[in-house]
Amino acid sequence: MDSVLPDMRFDDGDAAAVPTVRVFIAGGSYAGLSTAANLLDLGRGLTPRMSEKKYEHHSDLGRVNWDMTIVDERDGF
Repeated sequence: MDSVLPDMRFDDGDAAAVPTVRVFIAGGSYAGLSTAANLLDLGRGLTPRMSEKKYEHHSDLGRVNWDMTIVDERDGF
């Protein structure tokens, strides 16, 4: 499976070099909001929330900014 992340290496000090990945999340209930929160954590190099053990990040991947769209059936989805 190909990665959806750009093949970029950068340091955290260069904000312009941090790639932005667009994500569409269908469902604003527990699973959808949990997905959004965990992606935010992973994009910052943190261990995902509610994880029982520390997540080992790939050393060749840097930070990621997320452009998330979350829709729910109450939004007419």
